[in-house]
Amino acid sequence: MEMGITVTGRPDRDEWHLRGALWLAEMGDCTRRQVGALIVGPDKRIWGMGYNGADPDGKSCLAGDCPRGRHYEWTGAKILTRFNERDCACGQPWPCADAVEPGSSYDTGPGTCINTHAEGNAKADAMRRGGGDLEGCQLVVSCEPCEGCVRDYRNTTRVTTILWPDGAIGLP
Repeated sequence: MEMGITVTGRPDRDEWHLRGALWLAEMGDCTRRQVGALIVGPDKRIWGMGYNGADPDGKSCLAGDCPRGRHYEWTGAKILTRFNERDCACGQPWPCADAVEPGSSYDTGPGTCINTHAEGNAKADAMRRGGGDLEGCQLVVSCEPCEGCVRDYRNTTRVTTILWPDGAIGLP
């Protein structure tokens, strides 16, 4: 879906919800990626929202509590020459001995991520507000969802569509 202002100057609901997901992503508690998600009801109102992060008042990736958040190949701007061409985010040369093995599971083992995906947090928020099985709802995400989140929504909700800035899929 191309994001742009409509002829009337007012965004349509899908565009407005996509902007909301992008805005929520700014709250993401991850040093590597920030994602936002909205559950939009059949009435086009927001039923739930979430961003990737751990439990409130719990551990924080941004505070260094996540093994994946502390150790990854730094590709950002070099700050006061602290970083060489290839360094770990912790400041050690890359590959860092403490880094999680590339391609390893986010959900099990030594590199277990402490965060819940934005899609999961949005679903939990909608359920707390009495969203039931989310029949006829749409999930709007700031980026393409992972296969696990798509599978979770397909198997546990009655959400009909997942929308992100560059695409959408219908769920049976």
